[in-house]
Amino acid sequence: MDGEAVIQAESVSKRYPGRPVLIFPPVLSIFERDLSLVRGKRSSTPANTSARAYARADDDLDDADDDIDDDDRDRAIDDAVPAPRARPDEMFWALKDVSLSVPPGAALGILGGPGAGKSTLLRILCGRAFPTEGRVEVRGRAAPLPAEVQKALAVSGKHGDDLVLASRLLGIEPQLIKQHLDDIAELAQPLLTPDGDPARGARMRLAIATSVILPASVILLEEPRGLEAAFMERVFECLRERLRTGTSLVLASQRPEFVRELCGEVIALHEGSIIARGDAEHAAGVYEASPNGGPSAKGKRGQTGIAISKGERLLRGRGLSVPPVVAGFNSSAALLSGEVRTATGIRSKRLDGSEELLVEIRLETAVADTEVHCGVCFTPRTGETGIRLQLPEPLRLAHPRTYVLTGHIPPGTLSGGGYEVRADAIVAGSADREASVIARPIGRVRIVDDELSGADGSAPTVTLWDGRAAWLLETEWTIE
Repeated sequence: MDGEAVIQAESVSKRYPGRPVLIFPPVLSIFERDLSLVRGKRSSTPANTSARAYARADDDLDDADDDIDDDDRDRAIDDAVPAPRARPDEMFWALKDVSLSVPPGAALGILGGPGAGKSTLLRILCGRAFPTEGRVEVRGRAAPLPAEVQKALAVSGKHGDDLVLASRLLGIEPQLIKQHLDDIAELAQPLLTPDGDPARGARMRLAIATSVILPASVILLEEPRGLEAAFMERVFECLRERLRTGTSLVLASQRPEFVRELCGEVIALHEGSIIARGDAEHAAGVYEASPNGGPSAKGKRGQTGIAISKGERLLRGRGLSVPPVVAGFNSSAALLSGEVRTATGIRSKRLDGSEELLVEIRLETAVADTEVHCGVCFTPRTGETGIRLQLPEPLRLAHPRTYVLTGHIPPGTLSGGGYEVRADAIVAGSADREASVIARPIGRVRIVDDELSGADGSAPTVTLWDGRAAWLLETEWTIE
């Protein structure tokens, strides 16, 4: 490897299953196994387990000798759980054959749209994820990712963010944090309102300041959203000083102007592969001309064996059939689940609306060539007009499988208060004469920042299939 490089990555690739798979057999307690003191045939199937998973175990135990011991019972039950395997067409490459080198005091920019692999690459460089193929060498200490610091802060204390405790969760020496605590707090200002409450975006600013201030050989930073320009200017000034002292920087963003200011070399990613490398102007030109280039791109992560294209039948105005009782599934598709979380992965019923939020829908199609138009409604529990986020256009899903649709909610979109959240979809199979509606409640969430005003009335209103009106907000969606 190059002896001068602080970061050296060679042919790094990362592969993920396209849907959740079971890696280990489930761990069953003695109560779930329903093992009795009486040897012989079991009386019933465990209540909290799949009957199919235990079918073979029951057959084996029915014919077993009365002298069978508990270890044999355990083996029979464990063997009854099939080991699921992801077929080759169910895997996708989040990164594919990425090589890079960053010398001391240099800044490397990474451009990529949604699903391009920026976050995965940063996690691998930071040591938070391992590549499927290739190798990475980082000489010296790498600063923690702001997203990891933000997660640690979220669980550090009930009555305020405890950066010292959060550092322990990340494996950072508390004494190192204490030495730089004043500098971190100064860069992250304001942290409190005049009333002593946490300021809007304080946790995100604190996480970024921690990553930028702590002594390290490498700083890894992805462009945050919704933060004040004055704060980002202070961060950039601090990064310039760190570069002058020999610290290396890897800066990831969807916007060329964000990386152009600091980075002499830029690589552009598309669907996990490098499509351009060179100075900022050259890489930005190739990136903006790519299918998912630019900050407003509606990202679709490519996967082998999956075809996603623009719907046509729903756009031509098929009739809509709304059943008397709207279920979460029909003969063509099913809404498996939905959740709302922060962009850093924190799942909670109480969310900070000043941070970027994500709403995730898991949709499964049962027949080929199904068209869907999905959306999510946030209905205030006060009875006011709700907020609607939906895909910009219907999609045609060529293959029956599970799809994950993720909507990105910009900071400040939802005002403070409680919401009922519901996912729905208008679905039409290739043989259907009419489209039909499926819907599934996601649950309740509370936005804890009462200072957020939410939709300002400039957004258009739409009338939903159930007759309710809602503000229609454009947002970015990614599809896997």
